[in-house]
This record gives sequence, structure tokens and C-alpha cells, in this order.
Amino acid sequence: MRHSLIIILTFWTLASYSQDTSTIEFAQVYYNKAWRIIDRQGQFILNQEYGVGSYRELCFGDKLAVSYKNKKFGFTDFSNKQIIPNKFDAVQCFVLGYAPVAIGNKWGIINKSGKFVVEPIYDYAGVFGFESAAPVIKDNKIGLVDTTGKLITPFKYYWTRPFSTYPNYPFFINSLITVIDAQDSEKIYEGKAGCINSKGEMIIPAVYDYIAYFIDGIATAKKGDKIFLIDTLGKIVLEPKGVDYGALYFENGYSVFHKQEGGTGMIKRNGDIILEPKYNGVESFSEGYAAVQISSDEKGVKSGFIDTTGKFVFDRTFGFIRSFNEGYAAVEINNKWGFIDRTGKTVIEAKYFDVKDFHEGLAIVGVKTGKVTKYGYIDTTGKFILKPIYNEANYFEYGLAPVKIGNKFGFIDRTGKVVIAPKFDNAFGFQRETLGWIQ
Repeated sequence: MRHSLIIILTFWTLASYSQDTSTIEFAQVYYNKAWRIIDRQGQFILNQEYGVGSYRELCFGDKLAVSYKNKKFGFTDFSNKQIIPNKFDAVQCFVLGYAPVAIGNKWGIINKSGKFVVEPIYDYAGVFGFESAAPVIKDNKIGLVDTTGKLITPFKYYWTRPFSTYPNYPFFINSLITVIDAQDSEKIYEGKAGCINSKGEMIIPAVYDYIAYFIDGIATAKKGDKIFLIDTLGKIVLEPKGVDYGALYFENGYSVFHKQEGGTGMIKRNGDIILEPKYNGVESFSEGYAAVQISSDEKGVKSGFIDTTGKFVFDRTFGFIRSFNEGYAAVEINNKWGFIDRTGKTVIEAKYFDVKDFHEGLAIVGVKTGKVTKYGYIDTTGKFILKPIYNEANYFEYGLAPVKIGNKFGFIDRTGKVVIAPKFDNAFGFQRETLGWIQ
């Protein structure tokens, strides 16, 4: 989903749990200085102001939505009934019956009745998720509490945000949390990283300089000048040769990697480097090809595509390029944008000021006249399905697309009919999400 901005669950494995079949179809819009949610008729589903300043603050889980009013956060259901009063200074989404919330700058955890099960006495609080324990932070040290609020492990190890992570609160991934064993807070960056489980047991010894996120049970760990891939028991499953910096995140068996002094390459899951780290940028594989920026200098940008062997294909290069999507890739030729197919043939002439990838059979293109750019929609033959009359345009999702008409956003259907009048300052496409999770 291209504009999935609402965060319900992050990184947790859903084994042994099933999705609630209740769903909601909505779009996020910015209206009257606040982010809000509308239905397909353009009606506000929740009338409170919330998410002020950042759409990332919008979230819901367990059929409860975050609300914001009078500079305080609370929770409503989707009939707009206030379930938990707006009395908190910060909140996270509900996950499986519990939500971290803050009063002032101290965090605790509440249940769906709004009652504190973990008192707000901590610097941060994470979620229970699928674990029997939730992490809490005090003076940058991590402890674990149970659902009664009892501290079940002491504040022994330090917690810092792991390598390249979001969000900035602690949570279990593959039933593990990365911790730092250090002498004191002044020497935390000299400490060593390991992983504890929900009982506070050190499962992976604290011998690494850092441990990145576990994905599919595998994480990158660094010790000295060596990079390893380890499993959730701490066993080294691979020591990739030629990689000594950063973290590896494999998608379909391949990962981009970087040299510390600069340069990007591609490595296979078995440790084979298929593309040496000497390029300006490399994208992940999409539809069998990866976009590579070969060089960039005063003469311009030079880019091409590689296959899964690391070989450059098509026998031609371009300026800027984008990944393949629905069989086509956007490419820049002589400062104009067009599209090529999977044989490398130009199928839509490079004549547009700007383009967005194909999505559901349509691509958005920008036509510039003088200083004014207007956007429309073309099909795979290059024919305009909707003429370039919009100041901004976004993808169709569930039959509707947000477009800017004048200085406001509204929504059109695939015939170009305006179905939700343009009155919003910003808008994202429609989404369909489940309202919660059940065991």
C-alpha cells in the first residue's frame, strides 16, 4: 500500500493470531490545521482534531482511534464515541489491549478501560504486543514489566535506539530486544550490544558493537571490523566477505550494502557480492531488475539496470531512473521523463517534466507550460485517460484519487468526476485497514 501512514502494528510476527474481519475504508486529509479521517462520501469519521503537525501521529488499533482535543490525547471508537478521555500528553496505538501513554514526560501503559496497568513513572514505555512483558526505560536503562505493572527484571542494561531504527520506543522483535552492556551512561557508546528475551535473559551475548533489527529471524551484527548475520539464538549464520559497514536487510534474497567511505553495492543471501560497492546508489530489486546510479558529475547523471546476476542489461543508460512497476520503469532522457518496458525499449516517449510510476494501469505525468506544471493520467500506450488539468495528482486507490484543483485537494473517480469536493489542504489516497487483532 503506497500511502500506508497509519501504524497499527510494527514488526511483530502474527503467528498464532488472526485478523479481525472488521475493516474501515478511509483517507487522511489535512483540514483546518489538523489531520483527519474521511469516508468515501467525504464525511469526517472522527470530528476531533488530532495528529497536529504530523500525520504519523494518526493511529488506531483494537478498534480505538487516537483523538486530540485541547492539546490532549485520548481514544474514541469509530462512531466518534469518546472511550478514553483526552487527558494524555502523548500516546501510542493500542496493540492487543494495551497502549503506552504519557502524562507530562513520564510514560505508563493503560488497558482499554483507560486504567493504568503500568504507572506513568518511566522515561519511555513500549508495548506488550505478543509478549508477556513490556519494556520500560528509566535513566536510559531498560527493565521489563508484566501486565500488573510489576517490574520483573531490574534496570541492568542500557537501551539506545538500535542501528537505523524507527520508532524511538523499545519493543520486542522476534521476542528479543537489543540492549547495551556498559559501565555507565557516559560510556554507553563504548558498551557492547546483546539481546534479552521477555524474561530478561541474555540470549545473545553482549559482544557486538551493534545489532540491527531482526527480519525473518536474521539480523546484522558488527564486531570490530567484521560484519555477521546472526539468528535469534546468536548463532552466526554468515560472515559476508567484503562487507564491513552498515546493516544488511534482505528482500527476496538480496540486500543493498554500503562502504563506509562511500559506494553502494548488492549482495546475495548466501554472501556472494553480485555488484561491487562502487556505485552512487542502488535500489532493491523490483520485477527482476534493480536500478543503479552509475555516476554523477558536471556532465549529468548516468544510470542503468542490473539483473539478479549483477549484470547490466538493455545495453543503454539513462539519466535518473526509477524501479520497475507493473512492467514499466520511468527513465529520464535529455532532462525529460518517459517509460521503458522490460526489454529496455522506450514505449512512452520521454517528453514529460515529471512522472510517477504506473499503478493500477495508469501513470501520472506532469506537463510544463512556461512556469506552470499540470498533471494528468496516461495508460500504458501513452494515451491520456485524464487530461493534465490538475495542479497535483496522486494514485487511484480503491477507485478514488486525491488531486489538487486550484489550491485545494479533492477526490476524483477514474472518469475524472469530482466525487469529493476540493476543500482540503492536503490529502492521501484511500486505504482499507482492519480495526484490530484478536487472539
